[in-house]
Amino acid sequence: MVTTTRRIEEKGQRTPRSKDTYAGERVGHGGSCYCDCGAVFENKRWHYAGKEASVRGGQRLVCPACRRTAERNPAGIVSLSGGFLTVHLPEIDRLLRKMADEALTKNPLNRVMEIRHNGLDGITVTTTQVKLAQKIGREVFKSFGGELQYHWSRGEELVRVQWFRQP
Repeated sequence: MVTTTRRIEEKGQRTPRSKDTYAGERVGHGGSCYCDCGAVFENKRWHYAGKEASVRGGQRLVCPACRRTAERNPAGIVSLSGGFLTVHLPEIDRLLRKMADEALTKNPLNRVMEIRHNGLDGITVTTTQVKLAQKIGREVFKSFGGELQYHWSRGEELVRVQWFRQP
């Protein structure tokens, strides 16, 4: 069962195109810019070039994903819990790490900031993008079943995804 909670804006209210404060920043004019994480900004797009990106030259900057991670300001928080989780921890952990690697290679701004094991309370995953948190919750739900809930924050770019399953 999937439950979503989202407040509808009042009719007639204009909403900004992007509420993400990290996305609207202007970066270098012409040429390429690189971040220490391996992300490169070239031709108005971010792509992943690996750790050797700094060797290529260009202007050094900090990408939005690294800024989010440094400020500990996630865009998505995924909470996994329940008795099923403790029994199937290796499979779920493998799925989370695989999704983190795939997301990074596809888009360097889509990152898993942290995967924290909270003992019997479950696992908490923080992400730099809202869509990645939603995708992680959806993939865990598709693979293992259970109950999935999404909760969007009204004032900021944040989603909380909660997955729960008993054995």
